[in-house]
Parts: sequence; C-alpha cells; structure tokens
Amino acid sequence: MLARALPRVPVIADARRVRAAARSLEIAPDVSLFLLDDGFSHVGLSRDADVVLLDATAPDAGGALLPAGRLREPLAALARADLIVVTRCEEADPAAAAALVARHAPGVPLYAAETEVLGLSGPPGVPVRATDLRGVPFIAVAGIARPGAFERTIASLGLSPVTFLAYPDHVRYGPAEIGRIVRAAVASGAAAVLTTEKDAVKLETVCPIPLYTLAVRMRVLEPAFVSDLLALLSRRPS
Repeated sequence: MLARALPRVPVIADARRVRAAARSLEIAPDVSLFLLDDGFSHVGLSRDADVVLLDATAPDAGGALLPAGRLREPLAALARADLIVVTRCEEADPAAAAALVARHAPGVPLYAAETEVLGLSGPPGVPVRATDLRGVPFIAVAGIARPGAFERTIASLGLSPVTFLAYPDHVRYGPAEIGRIVRAAVASGAAAVLTTEKDAVKLETVCPIPLYTLAVRMRVLEPAFVSDLLALLSRRPS
C-alpha cells in the first residue's frame, strides 16, 4: 500500500530495521531520510525524531502492557517523544489524551488530527461515489488493528453493509478467509465487497466478488506540525 502511494520512494519491509536501512541504501545511495513506520519501540536503530500517535478514542491503549492491554511500553515512555499527535479527534474529545501527555510527557508539543475520507474506488480502480453503493447490498471486510474505526467511517458516509467481517491485523487472505467472504456474500445476497486500502492490495487478486476500496488519510489540524517536524530533522543527524 505504501509503495503504491509513494512510487518514487523505496519501501523496505523487514523485522530488523537496521538491515532494512542498509538495503534501502543499496537501492537508493543518495537517500537522506529513513522513515520508520511503527518504530518508537524499535531501539535497535537510533532516531533523530520520534513522532508518537495517540488514538483519541483510547489514548491509554487499555492502560496495561501486552498481553493485558495494547501497550508495548509503560506510558512514561511518552517522555521520549519529540512530537505527539492525537488522532481520530473527529470521534472523541482529545482532552483525555492531552491529560495523559501533560502527566507523562510535559512540554512535548501536542497536535490534533482527524481522519478524512479521500474517496471510493471500484473495480478496476475506477473512482465512484458513496451514493453509488447506497441501495447496493455489500459486505465490509477489514483486517486492521481497529476494525471498528473502519465500520464507523462507513457509517459516516451513510452506508450500511449487510455483513461486517473483521479479521486480525495483517491477516493473510488464504482459501479459508476467502471462503468465509464468499459464503457471507452468498448468504446475504451481497453484490460487492467494501474494504480498506491495506486489505485491498491483498484481496484484489483473490476475491471473486467485485471489490470496492475506501481510502482515508490523517490530517493534522495545526499547520505548525510540518514546520516543527522539519526543524527537528534539520538538526545534526545522530
């Protein structure tokens, strides 16, 4: 998904980020910036700027470390952050997240962000409008960390799936998963499947039912976020 969105940027997937960095230098020797997705707890590679996202709907991620909650580190680790962004502010008041930051990371710049719908695309990647799916029976499929967020985004467009199938994050859509989708579509009379961009790259070649993709993006509300981040990156590298 990232590679499609950034066709001129090398995208390397590797559990060992140091090895990924070395590989990216082989591909693009003049690279001047490494961007780690989900890299705050990956201490094997030094960082010059740490941007931490807190979900406004659950800023404490369950309030406990894995497996009791969803935290990988104690909340006190927020003090290591250089910038903190509270996401999904369209769904919940960011005050709880702000209080969390004030307690554990006082002085760290805080920003608010909202999720925006970029649009829908249908087979084969043709832009469609949300109204085109109204009245059309469809099932929704999501294999992401917070499938409920996808469900709420669908509802915000005035759409209602006849069935919603939630899979674990990073699911591999094999025969069992595809069979479940097909059975659900047949049982409910659905004529289409609506899914996320993350799932679409895995489903588009194996799903036998017309596939529609809902694209979203996160928009930081404060314009100063970009200049503040660039100022951090302009410092002498580690």
